[in-house]
Amino acid sequence: MVALVSLTAVAGAATFGLTGSAPAAALPALTVVVAYLLWTLPLRYTAFTYFGLALAFSTPPRELPGSPTEHWLPPFYIVYRLLFENLNSVTGIGPLRFSGGEVLCGVMIALALMREWRGVPTDVAGRVAKSRVLFDFLFLSLATVLALEVRGLARGGDVTQSLWQLRELLWLPILAVLFSYCLRTPRDLTAVAVIATIAAGFKILLGVYYLVTVTRPANFVPESVSGHDDSVLFTVVLCVWIAWWLHRPSIGRFARILIPCGWVLFGILINNRRTAYVSIASSLIVVYVLLQGPAKRWINRRLILALPLLVGYLLAGRNHHNGIFKPASAIMSVSTNEDASTRTREIENYNLIQTLRPNLLLGSGWGHEYREVSRANDISRFFAQYRYIAHNSVLWLLSIGGVIGFATMWMPLVVGTFLAARSYRFTHDSFERTASVSAIVVLVCYAFQSWSDMGTQSVPIMLLAAWALAASGTLASTTGAWPPTARTLARHSE
Repeated sequence: MVALVSLTAVAGAATFGLTGSAPAAALPALTVVVAYLLWTLPLRYTAFTYFGLALAFSTPPRELPGSPTEHWLPPFYIVYRLLFENLNSVTGIGPLRFSGGEVLCGVMIALALMREWRGVPTDVAGRVAKSRVLFDFLFLSLATVLALEVRGLARGGDVTQSLWQLRELLWLPILAVLFSYCLRTPRDLTAVAVIATIAAGFKILLGVYYLVTVTRPANFVPESVSGHDDSVLFTVVLCVWIAWWLHRPSIGRFARILIPCGWVLFGILINNRRTAYVSIASSLIVVYVLLQGPAKRWINRRLILALPLLVGYLLAGRNHHNGIFKPASAIMSVSTNEDASTRTREIENYNLIQTLRPNLLLGSGWGHEYREVSRANDISRFFAQYRYIAHNSVLWLLSIGGVIGFATMWMPLVVGTFLAARSYRFTHDSFERTASVSAIVVLVCYAFQSWSDMGTQSVPIMLLAAWALAASGTLASTTGAWPPTARTLARHSE
């Protein structure tokens, strides 16, 4: 121990002497502590910790016009940098062109492989078998991402830009498999829901802090207080708690969901993202369609009575944009082309379709810009990569992979939704039903965010989707909806 401490201190001093960076000097000691915890703790604890940190500290610097620095650094910004930025920008060590989060994921994968090979009971004991069909499509998605990299580079693509393009899409199937390994039983998903709720509460608190102590003194009214990816987090947390109550309704449970649901709704209001309201409406429809029993009959009776009021509320939102009509206004404005943002997205969508046409089946591959046939507002000053990474991730992935590449990359979401819905029908356990519908809600929100604003390029959204896919495979196995021994393709005798 003395030798280890001495060696760590020498390494820290040497690192500081070479880089002159205090964070870099602390890196050796931090590495030793983290390495010890990783080696000894069950892998699911590491996965839960990374998941919570990534959700809670994913707030980047925000623009603050009129301030001396023109931007605001959130509290605990160093955690954001260590998790999401390339370590060469944090430590000053040039070769470290990857993030701390990616290093941690790589270590977890190595530990999982080692423990599986050695049969270490820390993670192996008590673990249920997983559905093979989901793994098949996850590996197909991973192979497609890699194949499109080869195709893009063969066609003269920019390798540096391609790595930014495919980063999260490469990690999604890998982490879905890793998280499946970490889940022993569906009950472990309780920790995922609790972590997501705490992270959402923290992000909303940070948004209030930003409004009260930063923007108000600067006489600046921000359009939002948090990122687009937080809309997915808030929607998922809200629907998970509602589904938890609906699958075993009681006054006590209703009282317990009031605080988290009320706080999340407040966060959605101050964040002011239109996609959040659409995602909430769509997610609640998913919960309603799957729901069975007395709770659904109770909802049906009240929906019939409330339908005229709901229609009137939405129509009123077309002309009233503030106060209680703000959610209705946001929903109704999604289908209109009145604002500059919507018109700009329509132009970008047109350009993506034109990019797809010459390579309809196989796409352009990674490392290529989309064709700017029709030019919208120039945003290169704020987002230099705007032609490499489009806002509409669905059309963008179609232009990158063509119909075939997009289908194989997107197929895990379809299979995961199918398995979760099938698991819902195969079980009468309220927890498993809540977990099944929650997995579908995550994947629905992932799709909506991908269509509206770069949902495939967000690490927090990618982590939520990976957990949802892991949950759907585990539930399909434990409920018998898709047994572990069932094949993806089978020959049926006459």
